[in-house]
Amino acid sequence: METVDIHLNPSAETHLQQDSGKPITDSTLDDSLYLLSNTFALVLSREKDFNVLPHVHTILAFLWSIYNLAVGPAALVTKVLNCIPWAKIVAYLNSFIKTEPIDDRVADAGRRGSFLQGAIKPLPEDYLLRGLVWCRDYFVSGWFDERHDEETRLLELPSTNKVRIDRVMRLSICLSQPV
Repeated sequence: METVDIHLNPSAETHLQQDSGKPITDSTLDDSLYLLSNTFALVLSREKDFNVLPHVHTILAFLWSIYNLAVGPAALVTKVLNCIPWAKIVAYLNSFIKTEPIDDRVADAGRRGSFLQGAIKPLPEDYLLRGLVWCRDYFVSGWFDERHDEETRLLELPSTNKVRIDRVMRLSICLSQPV
């Protein structure tokens, strides 16, 4: 499997290349976005399903990082954001609001675009996301400083769902704010 690098040159011209140096065609990008969009839509169709929340959290964190690119290929960012099934995200999140109302602190953090304070420890998927280049600015400084047992950090406690829902709601509010 080849990885993809985005190379920006000073003239603001964007080139997508595979490791082999071959440029990625528009059809390859379109196929990738089609896969992302349809897979995410399928996941979002499982309303009130706590088991898909890690996937939803991961995709929303990815979208947040794209949305907050300080410098980047605007056409590419727009193309990615336009392929996302936003109406399905809204329906999915609304299915949780009925049983898990949004706390004021979550809404405030979302409007400010800040990381949600007060979480006891990282979510299990946070450990998998932390090394990814697009997560560089997602986690607050020191988020992983406290040592957690390797065997217990991936356990899903009953409280994990509430923390994850809060994080997903905060991200969705962040994404709904004007730039």
